[in-house]
Amino acid sequence: MLSKINESINKINTENALLLGDFNFRDIDWNTLTSPHAIDQSFIDTITDNLLTQMVKDPTRGNNILDLALVGDPQSVISCVVLEQFGTSDHQMVKVEMNCPIPRINKAPRKVYLFTEGYLVHGG
Repeated sequence: MLSKINESINKINTENALLLGDFNFRDIDWNTLTSPHAIDQSFIDTITDNLLTQMVKDPTRGNNILDLALVGDPQSVISCVVLEQFGTSDHQMVKVEMNCPIPRINKAPRKVYLFTEGYLVHGG
């Protein structure tokens, strides 16, 4: 399963990526990006190789950070906070606020022919 996750991350452009979810890596120290387990280290290597930053700083289940918010541009994150439990789940909710500018697409003016009127109208 982890190989599929790593493979998927390696295939995408992570520059503007946001990956959220319950990854269940309970033994990763997110401050030092280390773990005593090789499988965890494989995941750490994948996210660091793809320049992803893990934004969740507080535990999301018990004393563990299991729910992650991985971003390609940490400067775009306005805030990342852990909230109360969600419904009957034993995990806390994670709320991520980001600045996601939408590029403006300028359309070139087009010519519209009004054959019934016999002239050309320039429109947008």
